[in-house]
Amino acid sequence: MILEKIANYTTSVMGFNDNDVLIGRDNITIEDFERNIIVVDFLERPTAVTQDRKYDYTEEKESFNTLFNASFSLEFYGSNAYQNVNNFINLSNSQRSKDYQKINELTVFKPKGYNDLKQLVGKKYFERYEVEILVQYNESLTIDTYRIESIPVSQIDDTGNSDEYLVE
Repeated sequence: MILEKIANYTTSVMGFNDNDVLIGRDNITIEDFERNIIVVDFLERPTAVTQDRKYDYTEEKESFNTLFNASFSLEFYGSNAYQNVNNFINLSNSQRSKDYQKINELTVFKPKGYNDLKQLVGKKYFERYEVEILVQYNESLTIDTYRIESIPVSQIDDTGNSDEYLVE
């Protein structure tokens, strides 16, 4: 799932533990927002950019690929939220970031800056910053598709005689 890849990307770039990068806001209590965590979620639905289909005649497998663009929100919480959001923006251009993108076949574009959500929503009791990232990624599916080498055909004429032959 792409949200897991984005969470793993964030963990890798920031050097955080897996428990500090959460997907969505399910099962999170108010106390969790006091810790230094990052919450990853969709900002808008993915859009299909291009699709292709390939057939491997040797292996008799058919592959379907769709390239998607999607925006994701990364929300930084905790007493180090301001420092962490700035670190993420800087580290998104690091070699660690590039390596992760190459291995996982996704492209993370330069973050567009951040918003101070604490100020926007008027809450004073915990730090909260949001950064938006645009990601391009590929979803693939490979299935077995067997070729038909020859087809047996039966032909019956008006007199009731039948002929059988193979069409190759």
